Amino acid sequence: TALSYQVPGKEITERTIEPLSIYSYNEVWIVVGWCRLRQDYRAFRLDRIKKFKILGEQFEDRKFDLRQYFIDCAAMEAHP
Repeated sequence: TALSYQVPGKEITERTIEPLSIYSYNEVWIVVGWCRLRQDYRAFRLDRIKKFKILGEQFEDRKFDLRQYFIDCAAMEAHP
């Protein structure tokens, strides 16, 4: 999926992601995907996506585990 993404106060960036999961937190919807630009998992708020295009590509199965993703994020926050 190609998308235009904007964080408030910053320029719009173009990203290509492989969407893996979607969840809601504090009334905000978030999609987690493999970001080809950063070569890492990234979380994108749906309300910050300005436009998107489904590319119809197939991508490798990364064996993504949302529970483990949350554990890893919590560990990174605890040890910056």
